[in-house]
Amino acid sequence: FAMEVLFGDKGFDYERFGLVAIGVGMGLYLCGATLNQAALAVGKAKAAAGCWIASAAAYVVFLVIPGWSDRVLQLEVGFLVGSAVLCSLLFGLYRRSSRSRTG
Repeated sequence: FAMEVLFGDKGFDYERFGLVAIGVGMGLYLCGATLNQAALAVGKAKAAAGCWIASAAAYVVFLVIPGWSDRVLQLEVGFLVGSAVLCSLLFGLYRRSSRSRTG
């Protein structure tokens, strides 16, 4: 219902799994953006940039995987994967930098 209100009823078919993948991916992306700010605050800009580059590369690699019959679903899942990579890498950077400050 919300999708029809927001985007109109133009015959689009919104798959639930794809919407969930985008929603979870957006949550991971926002967590990653927050962790990025933490990395910048402690002077880890180069390392944070490396995390962003690695996650972008993971997204591109995911998009060239053959065998997907639904390209939109591949993009949606790819965003989830790329966001998960970003959040994981930045969380690891956060953990390493917080250990070095306290230990």
